[in-house]
Amino acid sequence: MQVQVNLYEDGTWKKELDNSLDSSNTLITAFSNKIFKKNEAGFKELYEKFPNSVIIGCSTTGEIYEDELHDGSLSVAIAKFEKTNIVFQHAKVNQIEDSFNEGSNLAKKFDQNGLKSLFILGDGLGINGSDLVQGFNNVLDRNIIVTGGMASDDGEFKKTWVFVNNKPCSNHVTAVGFYGEHIKVDYASEGGWSQFGLERLVTSCDTKTSTIYTLDNKPVLELYKNYMGEHAKHLPNSALEFPFLMIEPDGDSKIRAIWEANEENQSIKLFGDIKEGNKIIFLKGSTSYLITGAQQAAQNLNYPSNTPVLSLTVSCMGRRAVLKDRTEDEIEIVKETFSDNVSQVGFYSYGELSPRISGKSGLLNQTMTLTVIWES
Repeated sequence: MQVQVNLYEDGTWKKELDNSLDSSNTLITAFSNKIFKKNEAGFKELYEKFPNSVIIGCSTTGEIYEDELHDGSLSVAIAKFEKTNIVFQHAKVNQIEDSFNEGSNLAKKFDQNGLKSLFILGDGLGINGSDLVQGFNNVLDRNIIVTGGMASDDGEFKKTWVFVNNKPCSNHVTAVGFYGEHIKVDYASEGGWSQFGLERLVTSCDTKTSTIYTLDNKPVLELYKNYMGEHAKHLPNSALEFPFLMIEPDGDSKIRAIWEANEENQSIKLFGDIKEGNKIIFLKGSTSYLITGAQQAAQNLNYPSNTPVLSLTVSCMGRRAVLKDRTEDEIEIVKETFSDNVSQVGFYSYGELSPRISGKSGLLNQTMTLTVIWES
């Protein structure tokens, strides 16, 4: 496996593109500013110089290049596999309610014989990420690792896209499958948030809209405000600093960010799925805790030190909103924790995909999620 990482910014590549890496088993990941035209020339150069390669990518709320955070750039990794076959598939999700079915249908396009891992990128607004990954889980053997992330647009929540057939497409999902005995993948995800208060039971919610009405039969927004104290004055913006830990009956736990708070019916809408019977613990965070969480994710990985390794790093837009001018610190500490043979690219997302305790992949929020890939 050969890896080159590169950055396209202000119309210029940081390094000369090495088109000797072009092949049918070359994967190019390209994470871009939401305004496609800003980096259109860079994308064009990629698909012209690498006509045989698989190119995937999406819009972001910040691009990760090695130990740096960029805005408005194109962060690229070119990985040429020597012993691994890669297969690319994509699908359009016409309505958000179709997310589960389209996830299942897309998973069925992959021959599971020899399939070791899938890396998925989806539209972060037109697709329900929880339903999408549950659709994949419904079809795939649990031993197949599913990771990835949902595209974002600088927190504007207007339009996100993924790169399909050399153009940006909303309402689409892309997936790359890695096949063979030599492909190796490890993953880790950590939040760095601390728990606050009691474990509470979701007693009333709308699963379709991911809206919670009551916890322990009490209005959720009232409880949430009491817990937030003076920070409640700054809702909904302050909610990014106080996410939920959702615990499912099987023991899986996921961080859930708050989308909106409804004063009229005292409800809270979340990013991602929620069900009656789930348990909720309120969380709070600080910049130091979040950065330590990112470091822990990198420390949890296992990979060799004598061969090229690629890290596809997906962190949450909500973490960036909390970390503010210290956002680059969490990128730096991940890169510093890695061995020198690990190259890093990635993006800030509207949701991270990674396996949980059960082995099933899930949609995460407010989490630093790492996927490392290499060949034996």
